[in-house]
Amino acid sequence: TFTTSRALPPAVKAPRANSLGESSVLLEWQPVKPVGDDPISYVVQLQHSGSSEFSVVYRGRDTSCTLSNLVPRGAFHWARVAAVRHCPQSPELLCGPYGPATSFQLSAPSVPASEPASESAAARTTSWTLGDQHWAGLLVGGFTLAAVLVAVLLQELVSWTQ
Repeated sequence: TFTTSRALPPAVKAPRANSLGESSVLLEWQPVKPVGDDPISYVVQLQHSGSSEFSVVYRGRDTSCTLSNLVPRGAFHWARVAAVRHCPQSPELLCGPYGPATSFQLSAPSVPASEPASESAAARTTSWTLGDQHWAGLLVGGFTLAAVLVAVLLQELVSWTQ
């Protein structure tokens, strides 16, 4: 007998993030084209500043979700969506690839006029932390630069000795 594997759903385009206040955001994304008559649901993952891991925050059939209780005060968040194909003939769920992540930053709460200026400036300071992928990119770039420099030095050494 000849069997074919079931096709995964396509990647979802990056979601749009619309702030709903100091600690909530509405994520919206375009639906993917269904594969045959099989229903499609979605999985949303969220990553916070300072974390290297994404965590699942939504599973469902809607093409939007509201995320609440997020860290305000300028923290960055990244959200990505994957489509999941539900095959009626199989108990197996087929999760497609995650689409590109959307980064967003919630607005910092307004600072009361009685608060000292130094605290107000500190609330606007943004710190950056590098995830594993960023570190890997920096390492590859550093090794590439070192290899080019060694090659140039060796070439100069060879041409100088001749």
